[in-house]
Amino acid sequence: MKLLNAEDVTLFPVSSRSALEAKLSYSKNSDGKHLREAMFSDPRWRSSNFCELEDYLLSFLDSSTENGKERVRLKLETPIGIADRLLTSCQRLVKLEYEKAVEDLTSIKDLVYGANNYAIKLKSDSNSWQNQISSLVGVSNTTSYFFYLHKCTPSFTKI
Repeated sequence: MKLLNAEDVTLFPVSSRSALEAKLSYSKNSDGKHLREAMFSDPRWRSSNFCELEDYLLSFLDSSTENGKERVRLKLETPIGIADRLLTSCQRLVKLEYEKAVEDLTSIKDLVYGANNYAIKLKSDSNSWQNQISSLVGVSNTTSYFFYLHKCTPSFTKI
């Protein structure tokens, strides 16, 4: 057991399949009060050696002794502590992502506002240019018409 760095290691050779079959057959047919005593008569349960493992786990996590209370506390606090740190980290990441999203949204709103203002300015400039061009075309038409009348129609002179 040098590999595990422990000298006093307890191994429990068990047959979990046999234990499960025995437990399932008795849990369906029993009221639960005398389940443990009834299972001892089952050869599957006795051959599984699962009872010794259960007894060891129950004694190891027994909360009636001070050591047992400490073990239960450690066994329960460790996953809760890990979950709490994980949740805190996730909350921090979500908060940072939220702040970035708010900044991005503000930037997008500014861009949309600027694009809308630019579109209004372009429309205004376009209308101004259209009016100027229409005016020039009108003046050009009038001038052309008078030119045509002046050059293309015979003039009557008195003799």
